Amino acid sequence: VLRKNGVEYALTPTPGDSGYYHFAGTDLQVNIGDRFEIAVDYFGKMATGETVIPQPPRNVRISASELVIDSGVGFDTSSVTVSWDAENDETFYFVTIENLEPVLTPINDRFGGLFGQVRAFRSRPIRQNFYPIRRFDLSYSGRHQVRVYKINDEYAKLYELGLQDSRHLNEPETNIRNGLGIFSGFSSRTVEFVVRVN
Repeated sequence: VLRKNGVEYALTPTPGDSGYYHFAGTDLQVNIGDRFEIAVDYFGKMATGETVIPQPPRNVRISASELVIDSGVGFDTSSVTVSWDAENDETFYFVTIENLEPVLTPINDRFGGLFGQVRAFRSRPIRQNFYPIRRFDLSYSGRHQVRVYKINDEYAKLYELGLQDSRHLNEPETNIRNGLGIFSGFSSRTVEFVVRVN
């Protein structure tokens, strides 16, 4: 179950996705500052975690409303940059880019779609307050939505410890009592731009 302000919302198994659960109702709202708790009863052992929905990134903007890709250039270096107000050096963000067109038009289909072109792209978590969107972040032309997520502290700690190797092993980061894992919330803001191929 999820709990918000003392109200429980039962989660149900997602069909076809073993191990995934979702809330099937329509009366759950997620707002900035909300505190959520998750509780999992596993053969009589209760594991719990909690998180607070953070403020979204501030003043998200994009350097241009259009990215023009020159199809005659072998390695196109054109880009647009999404940016936002920095908070501090410890805050993590990630960026997703999704094509919004109902019919997809590949930027370059010389391989006949054999190499898994995808509608959406997701960056690795970053600490800087900008992300340059380049040709190879994109598969299709047309309208795109860029979403910038501010990552909650407990989720960000996964990436602070992500560079360990066999010589420097640490306990996995967790905010789950009676178990291991991360229960976290994100907030985001969006901007849009258009990709056009010359």
